[in-house]
Amino acid sequence: MDELSAWKNFTETGRVEDYLRYCEIKLKAGAQGCKTEEKHENIHERADTEGADYF
Repeated sequence: MDELSAWKNFTETGRVEDYLRYCEIKLKAGAQGCKTEEKHENIHERADTEGADYF
């Protein structure tokens, strides 16, 4: 299965397993992009960086 077919399969099923298969194929092809969550994750592990206004 090629990258495009794997992506199409995922968009049709919406299954996590199919997304992981797509990522595996994409990474084997030398592309980067399945780990964008790590690049954009909040380093403070909070929903926002504003903090809470409790006080």
